[in-house]
Amino acid sequence: MGFNAATQQRRLVPLEEDLISQASDQCNVLDQMEKRRQLDQAMHRLSRNEQGALVEVILKGRSLRDVAQQTGVSAMTIQRRVKRGLAQLREQLSVQLELA
Repeated sequence: MGFNAATQQRRLVPLEEDLISQASDQCNVLDQMEKRRQLDQAMHRLSRNEQGALVEVILKGRSLRDVAQQTGVSAMTIQRRVKRGLAQLREQLSVQLELA
């Protein structure tokens, strides 16, 4: 079996595309990790009440009423904490994106 340049060239193209795809996937993973790190930092800058409200309502999907009963405040207070926390996260993350 002899060397066939055309066959070898066809084999290289998929390999290069695979490498490009893998590099792209790795960049996406790194980008997601960086976004997660920025979000974690921004969450830690919030007050304990706002952090708790966001975790319970947004991340865990609990109702305002359930969280309010657990914490001993009104559902309206929990809603305000969520809105205030989201606004602060939005502001902090938009500033970080502008600096990037």
